[in-house]
Amino acid sequence: MDTLEIYSISAFASRNGQIKAVIAFNEKHPVFAGHFPGNPVVPGVLQVQVIKELLEKKLGQKLLLVSARNIKFLSVISPVVHPEVEAILHVGLSENQYMVQASIYSGDTTFMKFSGIFRNL
Repeated sequence: MDTLEIYSISAFASRNGQIKAVIAFNEKHPVFAGHFPGNPVVPGVLQVQVIKELLEKKLGQKLLLVSARNIKFLSVISPVVHPEVEAILHVGLSENQYMVQASIYSGDTTFMKFSGIFRNL
C-alpha cells in the first residue's frame, strides 16, 4: 500500500442492493500520527467517507451526503489492532436519492452504524 493511501479496498462485492467490502487501513499514514500519537484511531469522518466511497465505487459516480440521519460510533477502530475491517451497505433508491444503512465491523465487534442519504453531484 502506498504510504499516502489512508486505506485500500482488499475485497468488494455488490449484489441485490447490498455492498460488502474489506477495508485495509494504512497505520503508517500521517493522519494516524496526529489522531492520536502513540494510540492511533480511525477518525469518525474517515469511516463515513469510506461508506460514501464504497457507494461511489458501486455506482461509478460522485455522490454528495445529503443527510446523516443516524451515526453511532460503538467502538474505536485502531489501525494497529484492526488493520482490516469489513463494511456492509444496504442501498435503496427513492426519488433520485440513495438511502443507505451501513455498518463497519470485525468479527463480533461493530465499530460504527450509519443511516443516511446520498445524491448524485
